[in-house]
Amino acid sequence: VGEVMWSATRAMVSSTAVLVVAAGFGLVGSPLAILAIPCAYLIGVTIAALAMILTSTATTIGAMNNFFTLFIMPMFYVSGVFFPLGKLDGN
Repeated sequence: VGEVMWSATRAMVSSTAVLVVAAGFGLVGSPLAILAIPCAYLIGVTIAALAMILTSTATTIGAMNNFFTLFIMPMFYVSGVFFPLGKLDGN
């Protein structure tokens, strides 16, 4: 539980730093942007908990590759990282 909370705290601190820098450049247009901080903490808890489940169930370090093969790589392919999504609609 401590590792998950520490990871969530790091996510919250990082998002707070990004929000402060964005506000410094005048890119934050709404005072509701402060709600990004607790959202970042909750997202950090979720991702850290999933990572802890993955690492606790992996029998070997090689089993960690299954996660990347099944989840991370398809996200790269369909997110527009390698192929711009605007060009896929036929224009």
